[in-house]
Formats: sequence, C-alpha cells, structure tokens
Amino acid sequence: MPARQYKTAAIQQSNSDGWRTPDWLFQQLHREFNFEMDLCADDHNHKCRLYYTLQTDALAPHNQWDKAAWGNIPYSKPKPFVIKASEQAQLHRVPIVLMVKADTSTRWWAEYALKANEIRFLTGRMKFWDENNQPHYTAKWGSAFLIFDPELYQDDCFVSWWSYQEGKEPTRLTEFRR
Repeated sequence: MPARQYKTAAIQQSNSDGWRTPDWLFQQLHREFNFEMDLCADDHNHKCRLYYTLQTDALAPHNQWDKAAWGNIPYSKPKPFVIKASEQAQLHRVPIVLMVKADTSTRWWAEYALKANEIRFLTGRMKFWDENNQPHYTAKWGSAFLIFDPELYQDDCFVSWWSYQEGKEPTRLTEFRR
C-alpha cells in the first residue's frame, strides 16, 4: 500500500487546539482499550509512554499507528487524523480512539466519521484542562469518540450516547447500529 500523504500536524495546530484531556476521562477509556500510544501530545501532557508531538508528527507517512492509540486531536482540522486512523486500524488490527468535535454538519463527518466502528457521543460539553492539570476551558460544542477497531462490529457502525463524569463509571444512555 503506498504511503498516503497527509497535511502535517504542525500546520493544523491552532490556539484552541492545545487543551488537555482530563486524566480521569483518559483513564476510563484506557481501562477499556489499553492504550500504548498518544497521537497528539507534548513532552508535558502525554498520556502514554509512546507519543507524537507537533515535531514528531503523527500524520507523517512514515509514522505507523501500530499499537492501541488515543488521540485528543485538533478540533480545528480533524479530517487527516480520522482518515489515517481508519486506515491504520485496519492495517495493523489495533483499536484507535479519537476525541473529536461532534459536528455532524460538516463534510468530513459525513465522509469519514461514519467509517468508525463505533461513535460515542458525550452528553454535555467537555471541560478541558490547562497546563497545570486544572479544569479550565469548557468547549462550546459537543464531543464524540470515534473508535476504529477492526475487531468491533465488523461492517456495522455502533452509535451510542454516553455520560462520562469524574468519579463515576461511564454510563451508556442509548445505542443503535447503523
């Protein structure tokens, strides 16, 4: 398979793309997926031992996502991450979970998000952390997890709404299959 050309992560970074995932939320997902790689991090906020930064660029064609991967990707331009996640999950047979802006009105959502094996919409709005690991910024939109896992649901897309809260187990509120 020829290497796909992606826009680099450095180009995609905007002022609002640097917010951190709360540790409690990551840990709830990590218990389920056993992440080994963080796709969008820096030397101070990475959630896994293996991680990509703007400098090491997860989107570079030579970088393989060959381990269970987590990504709180730039909400400003998710398309290249979603495309690569879909391809790499199939190629390496590993789960890849991306937190994205749940913007179903966009073309990228219709064309690429629906390729996920599972979509988990989050109730409410995500409260991101600052560089001191303190709640700082509440998103102005909803969020979702796109789960690319070739072992899940094979050719179906499982869609659900979840409540994730600090100190509580995640709760699935409703679900359906496409």
